[in-house]
Amino acid sequence: MSSKLAVEIVRAFEWINLNHPDNLVLFEYLYNIQGKEAVAKHPRFKKFLDKLESLMKDFLEKDEVDIDSIAKDQAQAHIKVQVNSATFIELCMVIEDLVNKERPDLFPRFLKHMRSLQLKVASHHDALLKQAREKLEEILEVQKETIKELSTPIIPVWNKILMAPIIGSFDSMRIMDLQEDIMDAVSKEKPSSFLMDLSGVCHVNTNIIGDIVKLINAIKLLGTQTMLVGINPCTAQQLVNLGVNLEDIPAFSTLEQGLKKAIKNLDSQTFS
Repeated sequence: MSSKLAVEIVRAFEWINLNHPDNLVLFEYLYNIQGKEAVAKHPRFKKFLDKLESLMKDFLEKDEVDIDSIAKDQAQAHIKVQVNSATFIELCMVIEDLVNKERPDLFPRFLKHMRSLQLKVASHHDALLKQAREKLEEILEVQKETIKELSTPIIPVWNKILMAPIIGSFDSMRIMDLQEDIMDAVSKEKPSSFLMDLSGVCHVNTNIIGDIVKLINAIKLLGTQTMLVGINPCTAQQLVNLGVNLEDIPAFSTLEQGLKKAIKNLDSQTFS
């Protein structure tokens, strides 16, 4: 019975895989085969058939079966090839129908083992998914912190002069991080001038400029003058189109020009 059942299970595999081609990757991974044709030629799966026959015999004849290692292997395979347990559950249902049809007298014992196997596979699968999610969250958090550290460095370019290169595009979260980092640096260093380099900004919109102007006003309250540098023609035109009033904010086309102005202001403060 167990030998016949093993062959029928392989045929069930064939039916499931041919009707759900995406599931073939799981079968190929588990049993080291390639291609749908191999499923029909079950002699190529002699090792698989032997294991399956032994397992079916235990399920049919024994009251107690150690299936934990089998469940772990099955769950790990699902995670490895990134599929859910649908294929496994479908196959279990096919096997249960086969046994119920061929040996209804042994079916209650067999069903008990099959249901236990399904529960253990699901439990191991959930545990592995949880571990994978936690690991991914750790990686993403490290990447997030790394990106945050690299995205807007606060650079001391001269005595009492700080500079921050504003690079790329911005969303609300990045604007908040930018404001926090700059205000923290200005509070600690108490520079006379802060150069905000916009040469790396891809695109400006009303929200971004509004937030930058608010930040500049907050920096001013701490006794530091902010200068916008790296204003290229494209950015200048966007600012004009947005109707942004920068009359009270010194702006320069290059970092060098802004730095010279900041040093000049610093010297005048020194000698006054």
